[in-house]
Amino acid sequence: MGEQRLRAALQEATDTQSVNIGAGALATVPEAFMKGFGDSPAVIVADGNTFEVAGREAQRRLERAGRTTIKPYVFPAEPPVYAEYGNIEKLRDSLREHDAVPVAVGSGTLNDIVKRSAHECERPYPTSLPGRPRAPSTSSATCGRWKGSDTEKLLYPTDSRSG
Repeated sequence: MGEQRLRAALQEATDTQSVNIGAGALATVPEAFMKGFGDSPAVIVADGNTFEVAGREAQRRLERAGRTTIKPYVFPAEPPVYAEYGNIEKLRDSLREHDAVPVAVGSGTLNDIVKRSAHECERPYPTSLPGRPRAPSTSSATCGRWKGSDTEKLLYPTDSRSG
């Protein structure tokens, strides 16, 4: 997507405030989080694979920037995580134990789980997603430095309360 087209889309967006696409975008997590969520604490949500690829680094960068973080919520790497309601309930119940903003680090599936769980807890969330799109419906939400990818995309913030 061209930069001019992206800026136009952001002007029309009601929830997404900024998008950062490019090599090294993971380095912008702390600043983007601060702009979108102020002093709110953060909790990384990933699976075992995406945590190793980008989640651990996102957590480290948030902490080095002085951000309060909660212990990451990491789904197992195997079997693959599915966007089934049981996973939503597990994450939602964990989110209800604190007030941290969940930061999705993973595929469209993880993003869907975080979005719904955050919605049920009535809180917004950002996405910091490694991976490649698996379907056209997830291409705007699936991002990052995944094996073989040289691009990272960060979408900040998304207000899950709007659906």
